[in-house]
Amino acid sequence: MNQNFTTLTPSTMKKIHPNFNTNKELGEYLLNCVGSTLKQAIKVTVETLLKAEMAQLREELQEKTEEREKLYFNGYYPRHLVSPLGQVRDVAVPRLRGGNEEADLKGLGLFEGEKERFYELLAGLHLRGLSQGKVRQLCDEYFGQRVSKKKVGEVYAELVEKEEYRINEQPLDDDFVFLLVDGIWEKVRSLRLDGETNKMVLLCVLGIRKDGSRKILGFRMGKQEDHKSWLKLLESVKGRGLKGGNLQLIISDGAEGGLNALDEIYPDVKIQLCLSHKARNVISKANHKCKKEVGADFSAIYNAENFEEAKKLCAEFEKKWFVRAEACVRSLKHRFGMYFTFFEFPRELWKVIRTTNILEREFREVRRRTRVFDNYFQSPESADRYHNGIFTYLNNHYPRKNSLTPLFEKITH
Repeated sequence: MNQNFTTLTPSTMKKIHPNFNTNKELGEYLLNCVGSTLKQAIKVTVETLLKAEMAQLREELQEKTEEREKLYFNGYYPRHLVSPLGQVRDVAVPRLRGGNEEADLKGLGLFEGEKERFYELLAGLHLRGLSQGKVRQLCDEYFGQRVSKKKVGEVYAELVEKEEYRINEQPLDDDFVFLLVDGIWEKVRSLRLDGETNKMVLLCVLGIRKDGSRKILGFRMGKQEDHKSWLKLLESVKGRGLKGGNLQLIISDGAEGGLNALDEIYPDVKIQLCLSHKARNVISKANHKCKKEVGADFSAIYNAENFEEAKKLCAEFEKKWFVRAEACVRSLKHRFGMYFTFFEFPRELWKVIRTTNILEREFREVRRRTRVFDNYFQSPESADRYHNGIFTYLNNHYPRKNSLTPLFEKITH
């Protein structure tokens, strides 16, 4: 007898099950059904193996004990196992009347390796910026694993300690054309004798290559943003290979210690001070009644067409605000020329090179992760490990080509 068989594809199945709106929904439904079936098969297989192991163990113990009644089976108890398909719930484990203390059941360790993968998943979710609460919720709902309040941080720290790839130790090439240097303050515990939370500064160097790709080149935790701390970080960067042969510009936040260190390590490279930092500094010194107007006048200088126009607008700013806001004027004029080095470069690059905003965005990624753990570190060492993990993740996930690539290739060649 001839039979006609129809291949079951999402399109044909959709006709049979019209409740699905899209092929994707149907595909997910089928995948879930298959997953449930495989989990059930895993459960039955493990239970069969465990029962066979217990029977063999019982025979082996017959010769070792005089308490025969302890060798009889006494029901089952449930166990949950983590498998490649997720959690397999309520696996029935046979129980001997005398207890399972002497039973080394290999069946229970079939998916022991999956636990390591599960913990790596926890750390990965956190590295991608998910809050602790969301990580716990996802693990509970989708993986059947309850995670304690501090488990994510503990697992993350343990995995980072195993990581041999450290940013501050890797060799560097000399292909970078722009450097960005800046720092942010972090709360770190255990610096004082009384154990109170104190602060340390995270100093960081980010490089941009000729093709527009970027990379975090090094970082350092310091007690203050001083010359000594910056010098050690920059010496490390240069010593690992970035000699500065192709460097065209270094963009800095303007910290005095950092500028002095840059002058020692890369004395022949031009410096651009961050205009965003300057804007915040100038406006913060104004009376609250005139902050908006001071900001508008500074914006005009910020967006000047050339350095001569910027100087002219600066003179007008001084004439207008010297009496009412002398502190703003003094702040604006301090190192004025170093804030407009970008005029020496093609106009297309101005928005990229006149601020440290690219590095500031990476700092926001750091903040997004540190906030979920009470926003402080237990020690300088833990802070160092933590930031190494975050920066390693960011470096590994930077696209080789981005929106800056066509621009940089056009300008720098």
